[in-house]
Amino acid sequence: MRVAVTIFGSTISPVFDVARQLLVVDIEDGAPHVRCEEAIGQLDLARRVALLSRLGVRVLACGAISERSHNALLERGIEVYPWVSGEVQEVLGILARRSGACTAGVGAPTRLAIPATGPGFDALVAPSFRRCSHLLFVETRDMSRTVTRVAGGLDGGAGCYLLARMIVERDAQILLTGRCGPNALGILAVAGVKVIQGVEGRAMDAAGAYSGGSQRRRRRHGRGPG
Repeated sequence: MRVAVTIFGSTISPVFDVARQLLVVDIEDGAPHVRCEEAIGQLDLARRVALLSRLGVRVLACGAISERSHNALLERGIEVYPWVSGEVQEVLGILARRSGACTAGVGAPTRLAIPATGPGFDALVAPSFRRCSHLLFVETRDMSRTVTRVAGGLDGGAGCYLLARMIVERDAQILLTGRCGPNALGILAVAGVKVIQGVEGRAMDAAGAYSGGSQRRRRRHGRGPG
């Protein structure tokens, strides 16, 4: 898979439309391999899109991006992951990790991540991602769970990004949350984590509702246990 990231030094450039450098990487065998670096500061939108297409890029990870640019890339068949921030090597590592997981295939038990207001399974789902005090990780196969305490002071965009990284590092596939901002959504999208917002009530009820619905869907498609 060939991917591109807009870069500013060692970090992701905050805005695609004014980014000056583009790094093109091939992800093979679960590892990123740098192909080239392109200067794009003098290119208008049409030439930026044409360059990405000519280089065979299939995925772009970037910061903020205008709707016009986003649509132009989609028309060329380039998948866009916007609102991505952080270190370039870290983002590439997450993309490589996702690629490796896809190659390995599906079938592993689903791990849910639930930001909660307390450590217990009867704690409430936090009304927003950044206002949780604990992250609960639940295996849908047997509803077993582990709890991670969230350090105080993780507020704002940087705090949301750190929370998202914790979810990625613990291999969760689904996030059940009240609300999630763009800083977290960007890195979660890169990792392939599905985000379900608008979740309320107790964490145990949210996990049970998702697990029950997931099992019913598997049975309908002939993929039930046994």
